[in-house]
Amino acid sequence: MQKAKPLYAGEELGPDIEITLYALDAMTIDLSLTLFPWADFRGTKVGIKMHTQLDLRGSISTRLHVADVLTYDVL
Repeated sequence: MQKAKPLYAGEELGPDIEITLYALDAMTIDLSLTLFPWADFRGTKVGIKMHTQLDLRGSISTRLHVADVLTYDVL
């Protein structure tokens, strides 16, 4: 992320956009109950949730957060 961000610093997002814009993405990752019993969330299902904050200038991830699958989609 540190190497990619300077490469897109001067790239325009659109004709009227002069500020940095971010998007938030949340993804649930299913895991094996046998290997990850600590990630239990629904009896026989386990998983984690990964939140990613993206800088829309070049779609660069600026922040990643891995949490319990029941965590709300807010950073």
